[in-house]
Amino acid sequence: MDDGQTGSYPQQPEWLASVRLGCKYVARGQNVKYKEHLPHSSLQDHVKCFWIMEREYTPEHPAEDVTPDAYIELIVNFGTPYVLKAEGAPDREMPRAILVGLQSKPLIFRCDGTVKLVATRFYAWGVLPFLSDQARGFNNLSATLGREWDDLATRIEPSVREDDYAAAVAIVEDHLIREAADREG
Repeated sequence: MDDGQTGSYPQQPEWLASVRLGCKYVARGQNVKYKEHLPHSSLQDHVKCFWIMEREYTPEHPAEDVTPDAYIELIVNFGTPYVLKAEGAPDREMPRAILVGLQSKPLIFRCDGTVKLVATRFYAWGVLPFLSDQARGFNNLSATLGREWDDLATRIEPSVREDDYAAAVAIVEDHLIREAADREG
């Protein structure tokens, strides 16, 4: 199990928080809880890690910069919703479960409160077997997440409310192990 290393990004606007979702960086000097969990061996071809983050956004640090990388993030938020800020488009409040896909430029999410995230960092090829609607694709935030993800969020919510993130991650991991076994069988 990884111990969740910390650090920060250089050269960002002061108001932009420096948490890289699903990686080894967390915002310095802010109220942030972050930890990565390695996946079960049966998922290692699909999942790089599971991670949790609890963070309070403030007027001084109201945003999250999600930089492009080669991973697909399934993020379930049990706190204040994120609002996607996109050039030339209206602000869009994010649902409880989102899929952040491959992107060509950073995404900026603003938040006016505390997020409580349980997430899965898939390899780019690793998420496809777990999506209900593979035909639609998953660039940026375009994939339709089926009802199973909302049901899964409902199952893990009590663990998050009790501040038992390890149990929440275990529920997600068990779900993916069962899904992988069902698809292979």
